[in-house]
Amino acid sequence: MGLFDTSKFLKIALVVSCLAFLFFVVGFGTTFWITIDIPGFDHPFHYGLWKMHALTDGDLSDDLIDGKLKATRAFCTLGMLVGIACTVLIVLFLFVKQLNLIRLVGAATGIGAGVLVFIAVIIYGTELDHYKTGSNLPVKYGYSFGLTTFSGILYIVTGGLVFLDIKMSGSA
Repeated sequence: MGLFDTSKFLKIALVVSCLAFLFFVVGFGTTFWITIDIPGFDHPFHYGLWKMHALTDGDLSDDLIDGKLKATRAFCTLGMLVGIACTVLIVLFLFVKQLNLIRLVGAATGIGAGVLVFIAVIIYGTELDHYKTGSNLPVKYGYSFGLTTFSGILYIVTGGLVFLDIKMSGSA
């Protein structure tokens, strides 16, 4: 029992889940969710979920944190925790093959992690309109936003691969 006698779908799902987590952690913790190019400055203003970088670097102050940012943080954190659970369940199934329920829950948590990340991204995306309103400054999404979005896609792919493994093996 282990990695060598496991289906290729489950092996790929494990790799994709680990990649999703890696992309998520980089996107979640970096400060390029939004960038704003300000004329006359060498570097654009940019910030993420936790910090901002403009003329001075620092944490986001309480007056800049609104309900949408808190909701984005919450859904991202939940997505990360559910994604970790997905990876742990896949690894657990590699060694305890008698419990097919683990595989089913692993597939559901993979899709659940992706959905939670997408909810966070949608909430944050609606906030971009707030920054564009009344401003002629070019506001755009940064790589942190893209990596986090991509991780949500990878989590859903992970869940799909595990469901495909369940279907191909004929057990649930």
